[in-house]
Amino acid sequence: MPCVASYSANMDRLDGGAALPLRWHGGIVALGNFDGFHAGHQAVVARALELARAAGKPGMVATFDPHPVRYFKPDAACPGRRARRSG
Repeated sequence: MPCVASYSANMDRLDGGAALPLRWHGGIVALGNFDGFHAGHQAVVARALELARAAGKPGMVATFDPHPVRYFKPDAACPGRRARRSG
Protein backbone atom coordinates (compact mmCIF):
# COMPACT_ATOMS: atom_id res chain seq x y z
CA MET A 1 0.00 0.00 0.00
CA PRO A 2 1.45 3.42 -0.94
CA CYS A 3 2.09 5.77 1.91
CA VAL A 4 3.12 9.38 2.34
CA ALA A 5 4.80 10.29 5.58
CA SER A 6 5.29 14.01 6.09
CA TYR A 7 8.39 14.99 8.04
CA SER A 8 7.97 18.75 7.90
CA ALA A 9 6.07 21.37 5.98
CA ASN A 10 8.75 21.14 3.28
CA MET A 11 9.53 17.42 3.09
CA ASP A 12 7.51 14.35 2.16
CA ARG A 13 8.65 10.76 2.03
CA LEU A 14 6.93 8.83 -0.74
CA ASP A 15 6.89 5.04 -0.87
CA GLY A 16 5.79 2.67 -3.59
CA GLY A 17 3.12 3.96 -5.90
CA ALA A 18 2.24 7.02 -3.85
CA ALA A 19 1.05 9.96 -5.90
CA LEU A 20 3.31 13.00 -5.97
CA PRO A 21 1.66 15.79 -3.96
CA LEU A 22 0.50 18.66 -6.20
CA ARG A 23 2.90 21.13 -4.60
CA TRP A 24 5.84 19.12 -6.04
CA HIS A 25 4.52 18.96 -9.63
CA GLY A 26 6.87 20.59 -12.16
CA GLY A 27 9.81 20.45 -9.79
CA ILE A 28 13.51 19.86 -10.41
CA VAL A 29 14.72 16.41 -9.30
CA ALA A 30 18.15 15.20 -8.20
CA LEU A 31 17.80 11.49 -9.01
CA GLY A 32 20.37 8.92 -7.99
CA ASN A 33 21.51 6.03 -5.85
CA PHE A 34 22.59 8.04 -2.85
CA ASP A 35 24.43 5.24 -1.04
CA GLY A 36 25.95 7.76 1.32
CA PHE A 37 25.99 11.52 1.19
CA HIS A 38 29.57 12.35 0.24
CA ALA A 39 30.73 15.59 -1.39
CA GLY A 40 29.78 14.42 -4.90
CA HIS A 41 26.21 13.63 -3.86
CA GLN A 42 25.97 16.91 -1.98
CA ALA A 43 27.04 18.76 -5.13
CA VAL A 44 24.36 17.00 -7.24
CA VAL A 45 21.64 17.90 -4.74
CA ALA A 46 22.92 21.46 -4.30
CA ARG A 47 22.86 22.03 -8.07
CA ALA A 48 19.31 20.69 -8.40
CA LEU A 49 18.14 22.95 -5.58
CA GLU A 50 19.97 25.92 -7.11
CA LEU A 51 18.24 25.31 -10.46
CA ALA A 52 14.87 24.90 -8.72
CA ARG A 53 15.24 28.17 -6.79
CA ALA A 54 16.30 30.05 -9.92
CA ALA A 55 13.28 28.70 -11.81
CA GLY A 56 10.87 29.28 -8.92
CA LYS A 57 10.07 25.58 -8.77
CA PRO A 58 10.21 23.00 -5.99
CA GLY A 59 13.44 21.04 -5.58
CA MET A 60 13.39 17.31 -4.86
CA VAL A 61 15.74 14.42 -4.16
CA ALA A 62 14.72 10.95 -5.30
CA THR A 63 16.53 7.71 -4.64
CA PHE A 64 15.83 3.99 -4.72
CA ASP A 65 15.22 1.41 -1.99
CA PRO A 66 16.24 -1.24 -2.52
CA HIS A 67 19.08 -0.41 -4.90
CA PRO A 68 18.01 -1.22 -8.52
CA VAL A 69 20.80 -3.80 -8.89
CA ARG A 70 18.73 -6.05 -6.60
CA TYR A 71 16.23 -6.48 -9.45
CA PHE A 72 18.75 -7.03 -12.24
CA LYS A 73 21.49 -8.95 -10.41
CA PRO A 74 20.00 -10.22 -7.14
CA ASP A 75 23.13 -12.20 -6.23
CA ALA A 76 25.54 -9.28 -6.75
CA ALA A 77 27.45 -7.75 -3.86
CA CYS A 78 25.76 -4.84 -2.16
CA PRO A 79 26.53 -1.68 -4.18
CA GLY A 80 28.60 0.94 -2.43
CA ARG A 81 30.26 -1.48 -0.09
CA ARG A 82 33.77 -2.82 -0.45
CA ALA A 83 35.07 -6.13 0.77
CA ARG A 84 37.50 -5.86 3.66
CA ARG A 85 40.97 -7.22 3.20
CA SER A 86 42.14 -9.74 5.72
CA GLY A 87 45.67 -9.79 7.10
